[in-house]
Amino acid sequence: MDDLIRDMKKSLCRFGSAAAALLLGFFLPWFAASPSVSAQDSHFRSLRGTASAELPRTDDAVTRRHPLLITPNEPSPAKTDVSSEDEAVRLYKNGETFLAEGKWQDAKVYYEKALKKYPENGDFLHAYLFSRAHLEVENRYRDASFCQFLARTNKEEVMSLCDDVLKNIQTWYVDAPDWNTLFSLGMVSLKIALTEQDFLRQNRVPVEYDARLPQYGDELIRYAAQWEISSREELLKRMLHIAESVQRNVNISGISVLMEILCGMVNSLDAYSAYLTEGQINDIYSMIDGHFIGLGVYIESKWQNDALLISKVIPGSPAAEAGLAGGDRILEIDGRAVTEEKTPEEAGTLLQGPEGTEIDLKVQTKDQAPRRVTVLRKSFDIPSVEDVKYLPVSDQRKIGFFKINAFQKTTVDEVEQTLARFNRGGLDCLIIDLRNNPGGLLDKAVELSDLFLDSGTIVRTKGRSSDQTETAHSGVLCRVPLVLLLDENSASAAEIFAGAIQENGRGVVVGTPSFGKGTVQVIIQLAGARSDRLLAGLRLTTEKFYSPRGRSYSGVGVIPDIDITGTYAAARPESAKAVSLDESARPKVQSLSPVSDVCLSRAIEETETLIRNQSAL
Repeated sequence: MDDLIRDMKKSLCRFGSAAAALLLGFFLPWFAASPSVSAQDSHFRSLRGTASAELPRTDDAVTRRHPLLITPNEPSPAKTDVSSEDEAVRLYKNGETFLAEGKWQDAKVYYEKALKKYPENGDFLHAYLFSRAHLEVENRYRDASFCQFLARTNKEEVMSLCDDVLKNIQTWYVDAPDWNTLFSLGMVSLKIALTEQDFLRQNRVPVEYDARLPQYGDELIRYAAQWEISSREELLKRMLHIAESVQRNVNISGISVLMEILCGMVNSLDAYSAYLTEGQINDIYSMIDGHFIGLGVYIESKWQNDALLISKVIPGSPAAEAGLAGGDRILEIDGRAVTEEKTPEEAGTLLQGPEGTEIDLKVQTKDQAPRRVTVLRKSFDIPSVEDVKYLPVSDQRKIGFFKINAFQKTTVDEVEQTLARFNRGGLDCLIIDLRNNPGGLLDKAVELSDLFLDSGTIVRTKGRSSDQTETAHSGVLCRVPLVLLLDENSASAAEIFAGAIQENGRGVVVGTPSFGKGTVQVIIQLAGARSDRLLAGLRLTTEKFYSPRGRSYSGVGVIPDIDITGTYAAARPESAKAVSLDESARPKVQSLSPVSDVCLSRAIEETETLIRNQSAL
């Protein structure tokens, strides 16, 4: 078993923490591009790592007392005495508006923040999980690849898919599964789907059924609760029984029923495990590869004055070549007002399309008249490393700086190239910015750590049947003093790298405590029973990971050596200059806008001490 798990270890560290908008239900900016990779030949493409930076769950998530199975008026094992906490009561009531209006994304974000303040509050946890479950149903039925799958598949293929998923859970999941609890959670997901308009429209449910379906969902849950399920085979049998019953009674496709139960079970395992649609799994591969086809813009998740707001344009992308920039507002796409779509995410899908096709946009830059822009969709790469430069300091010290956006396949190569350029230009100290870095490939975090460490433990991973320690080798490329910048959005692979540098005494961490992610996921491709055609994917938690000193990152993260939480700094003068490195490593001076980056300012101050201490050795 250890050998097989070791073979799986090229894994995804999951793009984690909070950003302004959504990508496939993850906390990532929604990216207007199409995946450039196709389904791989191997049925089991494993990408080892950590995933999905949503709220950490406790280890007993799969038990008969799972919070989603406890109604708000039922005593909760994790419930805070909110009667004595006026603020908690107020927070909960304020969030009820989102729940009542079906604003599931807003509710999920709201209660996630409330839980960070009151982590033991059972009502907040239930509301968070409830809104998240609704959002997952909503996202599935707005995913074209999922709807196409439902339309072209049959019951036999879906049952084979269910069996495949459950076998993987039984074999690889970090904890032994409780089939009873999983089935109960799958039934809750089905009940929620019966109240979601996207699900009802997809299944052509008559409007007159709408009022009765929530009660029917409750009856199904009570009916299913009579069974004691002790095996995977028994679970499959009961899933099919429910699917046939629903199809017979309310004429909803048994295939849709099976998929809702399946997705509900997988997504309830923990905060990071999830069923992936074909579109989602291909998008994940594109993020890992850093290669996309499309325009190359990030859009915000909320309307901005009846328009899509571009938050960022990828340098070198088709959008950048067409003159688009962050802050621009997209009013129309191919002659159609973006507000004709229900959500910015749905409008954003109109930006996607095959390579070589053109798209006509009506765009407005602040304080300017709207203009028409035609953009050709092309393939492009997203760099892992950017903003490479020397920082401005008052003396002759050469302080190098670069930012790592995510840990993808090209990260280590890009860092090696960057270090070589710094070495040619001279380097006294290096600052690496990991803020807002949501993670990526665990293996790349290990390899990157190896560039800075002579020896020592990098990370330890432990699963149900595996226990592995990654150690550094004597292949150091950079020996100058090192400072890392972290914030609450630095997650998973970023935490592994920062923890390895910190606990091995190789560098200083400045910023705020990181996100706090401590589990490893693999990505598994799911093919049809009678073909190699990719149907879907599975992101499954298989291991937990620990710092070099054996500390769990879950819910805690990396604690900075210099914590700047709650501190402030004056802006840098406008006359400040930064030296940017071009490809030939010849310094090039660029003006900097006024800077009020307290984290970076504090890091620059720390470099003086580090350089002085190294000189004294």
